[in-house]
Amino acid sequence: LHLMAKAHPDVQFTGVDFWGNVVELNARLLLPNFTVRQGYALPMIEAGLNGDIVHFGSTAARIKQAELQRYLRSIPKYVIFNEPIFKLPDGTLPDPDAVGASIPTLLYPVYAGDRFGGLPPCLCHNYRLLAEEAGFDVVHYEKVYDENRVGSTPRVMLIGKRRT
Repeated sequence: LHLMAKAHPDVQFTGVDFWGNVVELNARLLLPNFTVRQGYALPMIEAGLNGDIVHFGSTAARIKQAELQRYLRSIPKYVIFNEPIFKLPDGTLPDPDAVGASIPTLLYPVYAGDRFGGLPPCLCHNYRLLAEEAGFDVVHYEKVYDENRVGSTPRVMLIGKRRT
């Protein structure tokens, strides 16, 4: 967001994350047109925080389907997904377009003494279907699989525009 705000000083950018120190961590990157807010984005959006574009970058894969549907219902204009697709435990790569209900793909172990309970699973969603059901026209969609690039994580990239 810092780079986009720097390139487009006439546009307002707001980043939201639930980390307790997100504002301090980003303090040196803030600009007159780029602010950061601490909190959970969904209730903030439902309470009136809005913008022309809501961007999910490796975030929606951690959100359960019902909550992701709430996000999509609350976004007024555009949604962008840039989300990873993780292999299933058997090593196969799920096809997001073939997923009916969202399915867990990557589970993290919970270690003894972990006072936070570990990380949530990563899910494979049918982003195109969810966006369309929520009233978006999908104006760009691609699944990026670069099997030749070591360490490359397959991704879904989608841009949806709210139907008028």
